[in-house]
Amino acid sequence: MDDPVLEQHFVGHKGTITSLSFNPSDKQLLSSSEDHTFMNWNLTSSSGSLRYQAKALPVTHICYSPNGNLIASAQGQAVRLWMSTIRGKSIEFKTHFAIVRSVQFSPDGNNLLTASDDKSLKIWITSKRKFLTSLSGNGGHTNWVRFGTYSSDGHLIASCSDDKTTKIWDPVTSKLVYTFNEVRGAPRYVKFHPSSSCIGVAMATGAVKLYDLKMMKLLQYYPCHDGSVNSLSFHPEGVYLITAGSDSTSKILDLIEGRAILSLEGHKKAVTSVTFSNSGKYFATASADKNVFVWKTNLNENVWDSREALLKESLSNDCVPITRLETCPQNLKDPEITEVYCAKDYQELQNKMELPSVPSCNVMTSTSTSGSDLKESSMKIRNEHVGDEIQDVNSHSHMNSISELVSQVAFLTDKLIDMESRLKQMEEMMKLGGNSNFV
Repeated sequence: MDDPVLEQHFVGHKGTITSLSFNPSDKQLLSSSEDHTFMNWNLTSSSGSLRYQAKALPVTHICYSPNGNLIASAQGQAVRLWMSTIRGKSIEFKTHFAIVRSVQFSPDGNNLLTASDDKSLKIWITSKRKFLTSLSGNGGHTNWVRFGTYSSDGHLIASCSDDKTTKIWDPVTSKLVYTFNEVRGAPRYVKFHPSSSCIGVAMATGAVKLYDLKMMKLLQYYPCHDGSVNSLSFHPEGVYLITAGSDSTSKILDLIEGRAILSLEGHKKAVTSVTFSNSGKYFATASADKNVFVWKTNLNENVWDSREALLKESLSNDCVPITRLETCPQNLKDPEITEVYCAKDYQELQNKMELPSVPSCNVMTSTSTSGSDLKESSMKIRNEHVGDEIQDVNSHSHMNSISELVSQVAFLTDKLIDMESRLKQMEEMMKLGGNSNFV
């Protein structure tokens, strides 16, 4: 096995880099940042890279869709879907009531998984940007959800939270499958092994844990960093794992031998994100020092087929790795920084949504307090109230976006439900009290 070699060095962000994502073709690399932008770096030609301005909020997470045609970015309480083109056309929709920490496409690209500081995970229909289900019911998280991800077959979802738990969910039934409780610290990141048989968990304590999802037990434990582990990524073949540590290093772990074999020390500050390319020939690291490094993996591909059985055997044993590390040569040369071109942030179309008109209701003017009269009077009050609400909504001409109108519709729906509940209570009182007058 040869040491990884630094292939490319990208500079362009003005703030801490928060996440990375390779295009399925391995020709582009996305990086999101706290500087309110994300970058699309071109890995195969000398053409300039693209900067996308994603509103005046830090971009907390970024990812490609499985076919590479869409990009999902998380900023604030919303998610923005981008066309993977030079024009950067996009549309935004509100997903949570607090900061969205991660966004992930399902393996088939039909659904979108979001995790948030509002202690919940939600699944959305990608094409319609429509809410599907929430993973926050009985046994859900009780603190900020740091990350949520699909298994490679799409049958399971894993999430980790500041409540010191890592949870496994069934995305079809939205039910909790299992909870791994952490005692010493909170998990910061979770990822499925390519086989979907286990998960890797990055801990704030500086360790990486591998859990078996069949036996629901700890398989391997790697105390490999001095400080929090912020991210991790499995090699597509499942033999190696790379980590991102707050101690400014990345470690490559050999899952068969059960030990850390390399330490990459190119960054000057905390490494915030790491990811392997889909082919496994490259991996990228990003840091609070605003730099993105792309490395050639150089791990011996000839051993993978013969070691698959050894990997399964290794994962069946509780292994504590050897902490001795070999340091990878930094091989940092003065890079030629390509010019960074800006792509216009195309806001979503200001589609006008007309609320349905409220049908008129003929109410008897009699002072009788019979049940039918009381019901019709209540309907009149309800319709007048709804009419006032709609007039109030229409008076705010600045509320043009779809998300704001949807919020108003939800608010009116709640009001209608409340009025209907009151109507039922009044009807029940009429049944009990006959035709007596009510004050």
